[in-house]
Amino acid sequence: MKLLLADSGSSKTEWRFIDDAREQHKIFTTGLNPWHISGEDFRKLIEEKIFPFCSGNNELKLFFYGAGCGNELKRNSWLIILERAFPHARVQVSTDLLGAARALCGKEKGFAAILGTGSNAGEYDGENICRSMPSPGFILGDEGGGVHIGKKILGKYLRHELSPVLQKKIEEECGKSEAEILDQVYHHPYPARFIASFSKIATTNSHYEECRNIIEESFINFLENFKKFSRGSKMKLSFTGSVAWHNRELLLPLLEKFSIAPGRIVASPMDGLVDFHLEK
Repeated sequence: MKLLLADSGSSKTEWRFIDDAREQHKIFTTGLNPWHISGEDFRKLIEEKIFPFCSGNNELKLFFYGAGCGNELKRNSWLIILERAFPHARVQVSTDLLGAARALCGKEKGFAAILGTGSNAGEYDGENICRSMPSPGFILGDEGGGVHIGKKILGKYLRHELSPVLQKKIEEECGKSEAEILDQVYHHPYPARFIASFSKIATTNSHYEECRNIIEESFINFLENFKKFSRGSKMKLSFTGSVAWHNRELLLPLLEKFSIAPGRIVASPMDGLVDFHLEK
């Protein structure tokens, strides 16, 4: 039995094809959130980037874990496209949060969170997500994620509230004028990805107190929401996502401050997903 796994966020998707000999083939594509791209673009990407690896495989199990797939209509639209592309495969489409939980917790109960471009968290019963923390998206929420941190530092940059050295660093690393930044945010596709890119600037400059404070404030916003959601549970909270991983030294002390038991922190859930499905 061959496996094709996908972990799709809003910015990028990691695929892993595992053949009969358990050889693993890695494929990386853009993010495939059904709220952000069309079904036709999704179909074309599958045909061009993924199908060549798996064509002719009649015994294939395909598990697609994606941001934006919590909505039933969106999830079903992706399921139909994948079933048509791989008519002989057994296909499942689930949320990226379920993928994160299976990767982080395996068969154990716990809380799983994603801090990547966006953010999300849920309670895991060892097989499925039994409760999800409300997630109103990058405009109204996504506290602790890259887009939330990016909005904070970008807002300060555009208002000239940062120190001269950070103003200069952002100007150099961004390579866009203030007018071009605003045009990118309000008139171009994928504004969340663009805004989230500024969180990398905050992370690489976290030795400056200004950047460190921005990241910590965003994490605190996330943990305040999580404490209400967890209802005082003592189960561990594990994280995946680039923002959590690269800022783990700031995140771990805040977990202690909020009396939250820390679990694992990993950059990507894919290796854990491979282990989960091969064992299963």
